[in-house]
Amino acid sequence: MKKGHFYVAIGLLIAVILSGVGVVYSKYQSRLLFNELEKNRKQHDVIEAEWGRLQLELGTRTNYNGIEKIAIENLHLHRPKAAEISIIESK
Repeated sequence: MKKGHFYVAIGLLIAVILSGVGVVYSKYQSRLLFNELEKNRKQHDVIEAEWGRLQLELGTRTNYNGIEKIAIENLHLHRPKAAEISIIESK
């Protein structure tokens, strides 16, 4: 075998080894990114569920009965009787 062929063979061997290392590294990076993507998808699902719950709560709280219920239960307010209502006229 000639000296030139030997150097070409060594160069090709180094290229194959570097290519293999590159494949392994890119596969490793791909797995890391996939794991991060799955984590973000789970977080997205949790946030979507929370958003839906908040939308339902908003609908309930903006409803007149929902406001009245909160006023009675949390603030201990009551609906005034007719005798308790007075009308004030402004000038």
